Formats: sequence, C-alpha cells, structure tokens
Amino acid sequence: METNIDQIREALLNAFLSLSPETAHLRDIAYAKTILWVFVIEDGRALTVTEIAAKGAELIQVEALPVASIQSALEVLKGRRMVSPRADGAWTLVPTEKEKLERTLEYSETVTTAILDRHFTQKIDRAVLRRWFNEVNKVYFSTQSHNLLSLYNNGEHPVHRVDEIVRPIIKQFGLEAYAQDLIEGYKDFLVSDNRDDTDRIFKFMCSLLSAKIVSAEISPDVLALDRYRNADVLLDTNVLFAMTAYKD
Repeated sequence: METNIDQIREALLNAFLSLSPETAHLRDIAYAKTILWVFVIEDGRALTVTEIAAKGAELIQVEALPVASIQSALEVLKGRRMVSPRADGAWTLVPTEKEKLERTLEYSETVTTAILDRHFTQKIDRAVLRRWFNEVNKVYFSTQSHNLLSLYNNGEHPVHRVDEIVRPIIKQFGLEAYAQDLIEGYKDFLVSDNRDDTDRIFKFMCSLLSAKIVSAEISPDVLALDRYRNADVLLDTNVLFAMTAYKD
C-alpha cells in the first residue's frame, strides 16, 4: 500500500491504536502511536532510535522528540510484540503489524468518505472537501482542547465556537459559496448519534490526550495557547527586574 505523510497525519488524528493503559504508561502510549506510523511511512524498514525520533518529530511537526521517551515507548511495543530490536541497535516493525496498520489506514479513509457523504453537500469536489474537513478537525480540536475535553468528559457534545473557527478555513479553501452548508454540516457531525461519527470523535479525544501528554514533555502546553492569545499579562515589578537581570 502506497502512503504519504498527509495520510499518516490524518490517521494520527482519526485512528485509535489499542495499547492498553493497564500495560503501559500513558506517555509511552502517546509516543508509541507516532512510532508505529513512522514505520509505515518508511515502509517498515529498520530504523535507529535517533532516526525514529527525528522522523517522528517531522511527522507531528515539532522540532524534536526526546530520544529517551522514544526508547521507552519502543520497549512497550516490543513487549506487545509489535516491534523487534536488531543486533545492530536498529528496530523493525513486525510484518503482521504493518499489515494491520495499513488496514487501519484504509478503514479510516473509508469512514471519512462516509462521514463526508452523510453531512456535506455533493456539490463540492470530494478531494477538496476531504482536505478541508481534515484541516477543520485539526484546528478545531487542537486550538480549544481544554474546553472540548471538558465537555466530552461531562457527557456533552463537543460543540464550542464552531462558526468562529470554521469560517476562516472555509475562506482558506475558497468555499465561501457553501459556507452555511459546511458550518451546519460540521455541527451535525459533532452532535451526531451515528456510530461512525461518535467513534471518530472519540478518536479525536484520544488523539488530543496523546498530543497534550507529548507537548507537556517537549514544550509548554501548545494546545492551550487559545486561552492566552491576545491576553493582557500583568507582571510584578520583581519579575521584570529578574527578567532584566537574566538578560544582562
């Protein structure tokens, strides 16, 4: 199966990989998910820990991933017999796991097609609509993760500031003629009781949790930036003095 990095990034958001928290730390699970898709991108070839860390960072679009965390996640995957170490220090993906991941990717794409057909007009080119939908999901679920996770944990539909977030992406893709249909269709998706829809949203929430865990280790909580963007920050004079002293 031929794959590209955009497909894998879609799968990182859409596809849930069953790595039981009873047998692995949540941080390890978050890194393991990225590692597995890195192997798919590389067509299952053997990779060193350093290569996996570099390619994983490229995949999730961060500067770097901690090698120690990658090593820890690899040990979890090894225990699950999903990857295996070689004598030269490189790691390989077990062939049966590569097949499973490719089937997961194919199923994810099939479900996405059904979601698009169910909630959005047929007047829009499906390739354009798919790219728009993936971009909306990425922005919508990442920029307000705190609110959405809170709503979801309380048993409520994850609906918050839909118009405000979706409209700029509609303009970005040149789909202004279908703006209202797209906004209403996206809201319908978010509150749908259809099994594929609810399952997809559950996977979004799992991906949000994974992203927050990883970002908490490698940087400040980048998924919470929306809470502080354009905010007025008041600093005590002692803080300003300390900052000046540090700069000097």
